[in-house]
Amino acid sequence: MSSLRTSPRGEAARVRAGDVVVGAAARVESGSGATWSALVRYVNGDTIGLRSLTTAMDHRFAERDIVTLTVGHDDSLVAAQARVLSASGQSMRLQRRESFDGAERHRRAVRVPVSLVASIETPTGELDSPDARILDLSTVGCAIVTTRPALIGDSVTISTHLDDVLFVVNGTVVRTWIGPDSQPAMGVNFDLVPAGTERLITRYLIGALQRVTAPAR
Repeated sequence: MSSLRTSPRGEAARVRAGDVVVGAAARVESGSGATWSALVRYVNGDTIGLRSLTTAMDHRFAERDIVTLTVGHDDSLVAAQARVLSASGQSMRLQRRESFDGAERHRRAVRVPVSLVASIETPTGELDSPDARILDLSTVGCAIVTTRPALIGDSVTISTHLDDVLFVVNGTVVRTWIGPDSQPAMGVNFDLVPAGTERLITRYLIGALQRVTAPAR
């Protein structure tokens, strides 16, 4: 059975504001879009050790690479830039390059790749797309592929399920592009999200990170 090693700071070792804890689910993304999921194995100051219980990384990550590290634990989902110190097999060691707390945390909403069936409507009923799929999700917006995309500036209502909870949110299309398999895609910024809805999204995204890092049974 694999075990998690704590840092010299103790069993609940944390980075600065306490957003990274041993055992938290983590995701690493390179500038080219390569991703790898693991668990936080130890924390020592700005140095974070990761280990996957399921997947060995390939050669897409190398020493000195600058990556985005996303970490989810309890109700906290945060992201920051980090530099790869070492990467081999199922382990990676990173050095944080920016703060997980303060202004940086509030400036950037953490997005997590998902695959959620959704439906999209406009207030006037001009667009009715029940076959849409959400590609990534954050507390402030999402990316969607659909056979009937809206236009930039259009208001839309998005409906999906986050686990067993119906999630309905209004937003505005801010970007369009060609997505996977040459499907039309669009980026949507959500209207003001209530605190309870924000917590729902955060918990779902943390669960998505945890499902990727959990060993298959």
